[in-house]
Amino acid sequence: MYTAYILCILFGCLVSCGLMTSINPHIMHVYGIEYTLEIGGVVGICHGIVNAFGAIIAFIISKYYKTGEELQKPYKYLFFFGAILCIISFYLALYEGNDKFIFPNILNQDKLYNIQGNDLPNQDGNKKNKIYIQLNNM
Repeated sequence: MYTAYILCILFGCLVSCGLMTSINPHIMHVYGIEYTLEIGGVVGICHGIVNAFGAIIAFIISKYYKTGEELQKPYKYLFFFGAILCIISFYLALYEGNDKFIFPNILNQDKLYNIQGNDLPNQDGNKKNKIYIQLNNM
């Protein structure tokens, strides 16, 4: 049983490293480099929060269950809950499309208009052309 546990941990690490290696180029292709960095930052923050949450749950469980036999039942529930989440994420990653994300074009001329103030004086009293850009309701 102990060797099966070690083998499962090694297999899980290999799969997660392979997924991370293959998913990053896919995200770059779909969203571009700028948004890939933002997505990576959000995923990193969420990963830290989930790890802290898992540590807190493990601490709480260890407060109520002291012996190894008592700890097996709640940790099995946590394992199965994590396995279900992994299967869902694998399913979502498997059927992710390869189409590029279409970003909204806020510089579209239909949604922008210019207000030109030719009569606006600057601090010296000289008139200066200023252009103000405002977004219409989208």
